[in-house]
Amino acid sequence: MKPPTLICNTGLGDMYVLSGAIVYLARKHGGLRIPALPQYRRTLHQCFINHPEVEIFTILNDATMLKEYRDAGNCIRCHWTKYDEPSGLGWDVWLYERLGVPFEERWNSCPLEAAAAQQSQIIFAGPFYLIHEDPERGFPMPYVPWHPVISTRRIGMYGRHSPLAWCDAIRMAKELHFFDSSMWHLAESLTIPSRGTATQAKYIHRYMRPWHRTWHAIQTRHYWIYLDGTPTPFMENLTRVKNRNEGQTSTEYPSTTTEPCRGGVPAETRGVDNSTSDHPSAISPTADETMAELADATTSPNDLGVG
Repeated sequence: MKPPTLICNTGLGDMYVLSGAIVYLARKHGGLRIPALPQYRRTLHQCFINHPEVEIFTILNDATMLKEYRDAGNCIRCHWTKYDEPSGLGWDVWLYERLGVPFEERWNSCPLEAAAAQQSQIIFAGPFYLIHEDPERGFPMPYVPWHPVISTRRIGMYGRHSPLAWCDAIRMAKELHFFDSSMWHLAESLTIPSRGTATQAKYIHRYMRPWHRTWHAIQTRHYWIYLDGTPTPFMENLTRVKNRNEGQTSTEYPSTTTEPCRGGVPAETRGVDNSTSDHPSAISPTADETMAELADATTSPNDLGVG
């Protein structure tokens, strides 16, 4: 008898969030079949390399999958739309409740950290800021950090690699600057150790991508500073220098602000002072790409996209 089939959203970020539930259900049922879009199939094989009980099958797209499995038996269903979410729940919590999986399994059973240990990692010399944007899909990051002695590194600029090859860089970066994308959910799946007083600041540039009404309610294990409303010294400096470089005489601030993170701890209480000189004060020039230790090419560029 075939194991049950999971019918779920197939974006790469969705699959990262679901990965703990997938392992949990595969153990419970003695196996589990999960769908994969063609461009993510290789990455998902890497994610579940330590779990042969998880079987991956390819679909054309979500709509075709929902049609083909509409009346199929032996399915576990948690495909969601904006009409399915109960008020007050983020889509991540809704998924786990729908599956009957304790939400702590999001991290307790997550296979990504162990899977990343089997991938060659991209290594940078010296301190660096790590940026994730996706201009090809319409998500550029217009306000990029810069520092005279700290490099700015962009995910996806150093060849074709598995997303898991970036895990060490995520852990070691001085600051993370992400948006609502699969790489954010990958970072949330990792243990990022504290380095004494050198706290890693983590920013979500939320203005880059419209989000659903319950986006802000997603559960996170790390403290993130959400940028999206009124000006802060961090964003004022970036905008002021950007305008100067472009020959503008007036300063128009971006719609960004520092909010408390999901854990409810205000940014100023987390050892992150946005007004210090240690934070960026200009737009980054083109990053020097010479210090990356390149891993083997294993995935399509889409694997580093929005997901």
